[in-house]
Amino acid sequence: MKLTTMLVLVVSVCLPPAVSAQETPASWRALIEKDSALMARIGFAKLTARERDELAALLATAYAVGGGRLVSLGAGDTSATSAARSSARTVKAYETRIESDNGDVLRLDNGAIVQISSGYVGYLGFHKRAILYGSGSSCTLWIEGKRSYSCEVLRPAQTGSSVSATLDMLSSVKGRGSLVTLAGGQILEVDQIDVIYTQLWLPGSEVLVLSNFRLLNLSQGDQIVGVRPVR
Repeated sequence: MKLTTMLVLVVSVCLPPAVSAQETPASWRALIEKDSALMARIGFAKLTARERDELAALLATAYAVGGGRLVSLGAGDTSATSAARSSARTVKAYETRIESDNGDVLRLDNGAIVQISSGYVGYLGFHKRAILYGSGSSCTLWIEGKRSYSCEVLRPAQTGSSVSATLDMLSSVKGRGSLVTLAGGQILEVDQIDVIYTQLWLPGSEVLVLSNFRLLNLSQGDQIVGVRPVR
């Protein structure tokens, strides 16, 4: 799970409003680690010790700067909504598969070689689907059945071409997963076969909208789902 997405989820949904704006990174981390269900739900349990400290520091700083206003993010705060809308951005994305792995260095079947810079990938299995997106040498790699990982491009793609994709944030899920609304204002109808996944999605999750109206939840989803624009 991306740290920015976890920040939105923790502050707007999970943490009590009585949290002081003077809380330190250590106390933010301790607060989350008190609740094992919360840790599992937001993916905190999967983070390394360093990633947990980074998230805790981000929470403490953002909460202090906002004077506690981030708690209202899930309740229609207009400034938060404006910030979410402006966060949507277009990126280049490559749809590919994992050809081989050697520790944290992965070779993709489009010829690209990337090195995972954050998180533990573990066992990959055979020819997993992957999506590489970002700009320059900094990138993010989503792996089917896993999650998204920050990475560094050691060698760019040698074959195939990139597609235009949009990074956005999930605003709401309605109709038992049949309708999703993005922070940028777009409303998408989910293919019936895929609602089994989207009905479990949480607002605040970072999503990637691929060409031909396919949607990927970078925070929770391990599947690419089909969608159709309603607006």
